[in-house]
Amino acid sequence: MKAPKVLIGMLVVLIAITALTFATLQYLEINADHYVEIDVIKVGDNGFIFLSNDSCVGIVARASEERAESIRMGVDKEIGTRPNTHDTFAETLKHFDITLDKVIVKKIVDNTFHAEMYLQQGDRVLILDSKPSDAIATALRTNSSIYFNKTLFEIRKEKIC
Repeated sequence: MKAPKVLIGMLVVLIAITALTFATLQYLEINADHYVEIDVIKVGDNGFIFLSNDSCVGIVARASEERAESIRMGVDKEIGTRPNTHDTFAETLKHFDITLDKVIVKKIVDNTFHAEMYLQQGDRVLILDSKPSDAIATALRTNSSIYFNKTLFEIRKEKIC
């Protein structure tokens, strides 16, 4: 009589592990109705960054000159004479077999954008709160997708052409 209870217990544990795995991996899916994928990034003078999926209409944001320069280097796939923090973080992720699955710029609070970095190692997912400039600079070094909240994008977009 104990063998069936043990088998039932093992089955319950297996179902729980499977459910947790699927619940964790669901964070990696992007709903195209809610997010715009960013694939055009331009860096201008004085820390201005242009983010878009179109070369003429997008979000213009400001970052510190140092962060803007790091984003520009990421766009150009350039590493300076010494690696910066974003280069080092990207290499650390690679070394530990962690994938930066995506970056999502989710909201704006008090005129400050907020982003999340979705990191994955096997079935484990870690979502980190991040400054968008840091998340974007890292995503560019890891060839990761960058998404922007679609409603926020529509409200804040500007024409630059």
